[in-house]
Amino acid sequence: SSRLIARKSFRVSVDWDYRSGDEGILVAHGGQEAGYVLYVEDGELGLEVCAYGTPMPIGRAPLADTSERVEIEFAVVAERTWAVTVAVDGTEVMAGGDVPQFISFLPFEGIDVGLDRRSPVSWALFERHGAFPFTGTLHAVTYTPGPADPDEAERRLAELRELATGLE
Repeated sequence: SSRLIARKSFRVSVDWDYRSGDEGILVAHGGQEAGYVLYVEDGELGLEVCAYGTPMPIGRAPLADTSERVEIEFAVVAERTWAVTVAVDGTEVMAGGDVPQFISFLPFEGIDVGLDRRSPVSWALFERHGAFPFTGTLHAVTYTPGPADPDEAERRLAELRELATGLE
């Protein structure tokens, strides 16, 4: 699953039938080492990134009584950095910048839909709710990989040269 997002922009679309009172995790990718989690708690949509073990809340936004779609956009904006936006039913509700891209095989854990098993992306959320299964209806979670970081090939080549030199 890390190849869906490695060194590129991507979008996560969640099709759901949200009703006031529904709670839980919509999608979680990764764990305590690196990842992101989209969830509903107390009538608010939340997004948190785990930036190599450091919690990085992107934000929380109140939800209307019903909703059909949530989209997260992770866009490459600088060297190994994403800008993140979240839209509910086509309206942007939160944004964050300077989010570090994950490199190599990270996030180590795969994608969970409707809960966060194993190592949680957000330890604070896990302490409050455990795996936090979503109580509403999820129809689909779709990943759409976007364009690669245009400078990534040069950076990757430099890293491989440095690694090879270190092994000599």
